[in-house]
Amino acid sequence: MRRGAGQNGASVDFYDGLQVLTRREREVARHVARGLTNREVAEHLVLSVRTVETHVRNILRKLQMDSRKALREWLTASAPAAARKS
Repeated sequence: MRRGAGQNGASVDFYDGLQVLTRREREVARHVARGLTNREVAEHLVLSVRTVETHVRNILRKLQMDSRKALREWLTASAPAAARKS
């Protein structure tokens, strides 16, 4: 199983983590993993920056992570190569 670290070192399974996210949250997470800022994500997805901030906050809460950096590291380290493409 592919696992990443959540808050307090809790382990988050990659596939289970993706299941709890909405389609839009997965899109936002993918852009965050690529290192884009909230403003850049908003431009790519034609959303307001505030909406992107809300999505990022919800993603971090659902995956029990405390930072964008933790999310980015979890996604890039845990994702199978095919899932990282796009």
